[in-house]
Amino acid sequence: MTDYRFTCTLPLERHDVGRYVYQVVYAPPEVQAELLAHQRPRVRISGEVEGLPVNLAWQPSGDGRLYLMIGADLRSALRLALGDTVTVRFNIADPSEVVVPPELAEALAQEPFYAHLWERLTPGRKRALAQLIAGARSSAARGRRLREALDHLEHDTSPQHRRRRPPRPDDEE
Repeated sequence: MTDYRFTCTLPLERHDVGRYVYQVVYAPPEVQAELLAHQRPRVRISGEVEGLPVNLAWQPSGDGRLYLMIGADLRSALRLALGDTVTVRFNIADPSEVVVPPELAEALAQEPFYAHLWERLTPGRKRALAQLIAGARSSAARGRRLREALDHLEHDTSPQHRRRRPPRPDDEE
């Protein structure tokens, strides 16, 4: 069993950001004070939510509080609903640490060209490419996303571009 520096039991709450609605837990004041001491807008963590391992980030809410987003997959796995209490146990993670999916690790080991490009990326860009692959549910999708990630590496583009659709003629400018 892993020893965690922080343990909090918090209610799952609604957090509105413009037209988006998230389900989050807010850091209690005593934990927030320690997190803010790291002088970063987001504080990456490694830990668990209700016993399931997570790598997430405490983020500023705009009203002075920090929140941890509890995504749909995690809520579904834990059968959580708004108002439920959630136990979060965590340590502050090294911001440069990136969890690399096995498929990507193997590709980087086999192709020095891609390994060189990978090493030049910031931790945030590495995380985005790793998450692109890790977020796929089937092995076929992981394979497609691996090829897509390698293409992003080669062309120095970000995976966020993949989700944008081209404008339609009826779109307002």
